[in-house]
Amino acid sequence: MLKKTIIVVLAILLIAFVFSPFLARFIESKEFNQVRNWGPYSVSPSAKELHDSLLVADLHADPLLWSRDLTQEWNFSHFDLPRMQKANLSLQVFGLVTKTPRGQNFNENSADTDNLIPLSIMQHWPVKTWNSPLERAIYQSGKLENLASSDDNLTVLRNLNDLNQWLINRKKTPLLRAGLLGIEGAHALEANLNNFDRLYKAGVRMIGMAHFFDNHFSASAHGISKGGLSDDGKELVKLAQEKGVIIDIAHTAPKAIDDVFAISKKPIVVSHTGVKATCNSPRNLSDRHIKKVAQTGGLVAIAIFKTATCGNDINHMIDAIDHVVKLVGVDYVGLGLDLDGAITSPVDVTGMPLITQELLKRGYSVQEIAKISGMNFIRVLKHTLQ
Repeated sequence: MLKKTIIVVLAILLIAFVFSPFLARFIESKEFNQVRNWGPYSVSPSAKELHDSLLVADLHADPLLWSRDLTQEWNFSHFDLPRMQKANLSLQVFGLVTKTPRGQNFNENSADTDNLIPLSIMQHWPVKTWNSPLERAIYQSGKLENLASSDDNLTVLRNLNDLNQWLINRKKTPLLRAGLLGIEGAHALEANLNNFDRLYKAGVRMIGMAHFFDNHFSASAHGISKGGLSDDGKELVKLAQEKGVIIDIAHTAPKAIDDVFAISKKPIVVSHTGVKATCNSPRNLSDRHIKKVAQTGGLVAIAIFKTATCGNDINHMIDAIDHVVKLVGVDYVGLGLDLDGAITSPVDVTGMPLITQELLKRGYSVQEIAKISGMNFIRVLKHTLQ
């Protein structure tokens, strides 16, 4: 009897494991990455013509976290490669999410819990990823490499030569797309600077100093200490910039941001943020820090979701862009929507032409829209990548 019971239990567990990726996908479609208004979207002919002529870059999206095949077009979530093409999204920074806390919030989180353990198991990630943020980053970076190897129109950018060649190729084939890898939180190094080399070899070219909790290198705006960078955190900034890796201060505690500015010698970016002037959230950037980013020649990339913009539509996102432009000029603002980042977005990625349309309505010139849409980020890459 006991033997039969064990066999039945094992059979149930096996069936549950086999079908768990489908369950994970179902949970994502019902609980995460919601879209408030689905397309097709109404865009004027002039806005569409302009948008289709632009090099559009987005500094943050998290599709590599999920179990969807990104070569297919899905009718839920925010992003996949076919929809990227439809959106004329030229360059996407793919965030590598490697740990999130239970009860995640914008005010205070500890590092004691890890939501990605059950997610990585359900999605049949390799066993070594189940309890390792570093291995999760390596695994997700491999997913982007696999996508690029199966799609001739997608290039992974690792250095300045890659960028320049891609820009040349785009003149002949405008539909070419590119991806760049960034880790969301330095905890992915697992408190060891020596792990930087593994992430670098995997293609990581942007490092967020913190995510939703404090780590060995940096305090988080949503952590407990509200402190600065550790000594290793300061060494990480120096090492990353020496190797041509961009430092990203999204989610980073204000004191830690000040520490980054004190030692930085390269442009600093905020990959997905709002601004406190239009939405006073703990995750958003103060005017003082916006000015500091501009002084480095960096970029403030504006997100699209409610807790970053205090609104449910694209107009609220453009309000934040307007504020940055009025404060420091049009050269230091860009797009970082945070699609597939477990947010509710007013649109999926195919709604990006609506951003162009709204910028036109607000009186931005074609040259200014081109800068906001992507050329500002290209400038940052040219000053950062080796």
